[in-house]
Amino acid sequence: MNRASCCQKASLLWKITLCALYMMLAFTANSIFTAAQGPTPQGWSTNIRVTNTHGDSYHTDAAMSPAGNVNLAIEDISLGYPQVWYTQLDSSGNSVMPFRRVSFTGNHAMQPDIAIDGANNVFVAWTSVRDTNVQQRDIVVRRISSAGTSMMRSVTQDGISQFPAIAINRQSGDVYIVFQKPYIYNGMIRWQAYFAKLDNNLNVIVPPQQMRGLYPPDGKYADLAVGPDGTVHAVMEWGFFGRYIRLDPTGQPIGSEVQLWGPGTTWQENRVIGPKIAVDQQNNAHIVFTTPLHDPRAYPSGSPGAARGGYAVYVKIRNGQIATGPTRAHIPSASDYDYGAENADVAVDEPGRASIVVQTYEYGSFTSSSKVIYYMVDAQGVVSPAVDLGLGGWGAEAPAIVANAGKVFVAWDDMYGVDNREIFLKIKS
Repeated sequence: MNRASCCQKASLLWKITLCALYMMLAFTANSIFTAAQGPTPQGWSTNIRVTNTHGDSYHTDAAMSPAGNVNLAIEDISLGYPQVWYTQLDSSGNSVMPFRRVSFTGNHAMQPDIAIDGANNVFVAWTSVRDTNVQQRDIVVRRISSAGTSMMRSVTQDGISQFPAIAINRQSGDVYIVFQKPYIYNGMIRWQAYFAKLDNNLNVIVPPQQMRGLYPPDGKYADLAVGPDGTVHAVMEWGFFGRYIRLDPTGQPIGSEVQLWGPGTTWQENRVIGPKIAVDQQNNAHIVFTTPLHDPRAYPSGSPGAARGGYAVYVKIRNGQIATGPTRAHIPSASDYDYGAENADVAVDEPGRASIVVQTYEYGSFTSSSKVIYYMVDAQGVVSPAVDLGLGGWGAEAPAIVANAGKVFVAWDDMYGVDNREIFLKIKS
């Protein structure tokens, strides 16, 4: 046998070996990282994969249309930089409208939020970045009509606005947006919550204005919902405590703001993180947020880690007063491996029920993981036992929830394969 043929056979054997090793690693990686882990809870569907981009898809928001379809807005980086996309699924999770690109920019488009009007028109708001170093940020909204045509409006052009939330008055078709801007106070950066109103064709009715009724004028990570009487209900981080406020259609306050969370033993336990709101047909506001848990077992007092992870808290407000709560829905176990909740969301279904999802973290000796937990709150404010949705292994994150006609829909992003995130959906009948 000559040297050339030996080299060729050796090369072929090496390629076969590498190929077998690659397939073994790929199979192993998928078995570890796939989102389809854990048992399916009774009454829930199996995991429905929504995206197939082989890139990163995340920051999902969800909204129900009057036709009973689930609408998702996501952030995806398959193009090499974040852009916003939209899709629609029926009540069984089947595709009604394939993914459609919403943002068209050479720079970043991030933090989408979605709402649907009474005529099934879709509105998506997001933070648009105008420069390559991701510093100039503005709020943009796009309307996609039920016929498929679209229009777009820049709500701000100041370069400092971000984190929008959007809601629709389904009777009038008016569009409400809240977002935040930074300001300097005693040499420190703080945040103010802003309000704007557009008509159904995205013409500005109320230009962006600082949200009234708050003192001091702080507020960030705001969310909002419109009640059946047209009242705008808003919630936000405000200092460490969090605030709820009602607004009329022009953005003027109705009554006084409500503090969501009372004093605790440490400042970490007082702090409200990422509040979300939904309003039922009786104008009750259902609110969920997380609050950090100071855990001396994991972090020394005062360290940055002491402000991460903790309780999920539920509050119901009726006529501007707290009617139920604050009630701790998710309470971390005594185990060193359960480190609490982040990224909570809430949806309402009649009669007066609230559905809550939270992302929880667990830390082991060599690994960490996150999963999604579901709770139902009845009309009397009683929280059901936790339901582990069987999501994750390594990375179920940022769940969004909507409910309609007795069904609950939970969307989240999760690891799929070794190095990408995809969007999944789970349905409770």
